[in-house]
Amino acid sequence: MSTIIRKFFLFFGFHKSYGRLWITKRFEKIIWGSFIVLAFYRYFN
Repeated sequence: MSTIIRKFFLFFGFHKSYGRLWITKRFEKIIWGSFIVLAFYRYFN
C-alpha cells in the first residue's frame, strides 16, 4: 500500500497493520460528531 493512501485512510481513522484494518479513535469521533450534527440539523428543520 502506498504512503499517500495510508495517510489518507489514517486521516479518516483507518489504520492497516498486521494484515487487518484497525479503526482509530478519530473515526469514532467522526461518527459521533456526524450523529450530533445530524440530530441538530433535524431538530432545527
